[in-house]
Amino acid sequence: MTIRRRLSALITSVAMAGGIVAVAPSAVQAAPTVPASAPTDVGVQYHCGYYDGTATVRRGSRGNAVREVQCIINYWIDRQVLKVEGDFGAKTEEWVKESG
Repeated sequence: MTIRRRLSALITSVAMAGGIVAVAPSAVQAAPTVPASAPTDVGVQYHCGYYDGTATVRRGSRGNAVREVQCIINYWIDRQVLKVEGDFGAKTEEWVKESG
């Protein structure tokens, strides 16, 4: 599975213009398999434990919801590409947009 498809499957919503990500860990399941024909907006497929709410985050956002997004991106890329520090800056936005 490509990085683009893997990230698309984990992020509920990406608005390319604003780099907005909706975090919905309530949809978390134990590593379900996504069928090839499934829509890309299938919800979060992994939960890091930083945040369990449904906040929408975007560039400039800070806190545990952003940490959750950063951690999930690192998990699906299978290496640490983002520092999990809770600041939605340019690098986090770049990785979110890459998933779209």
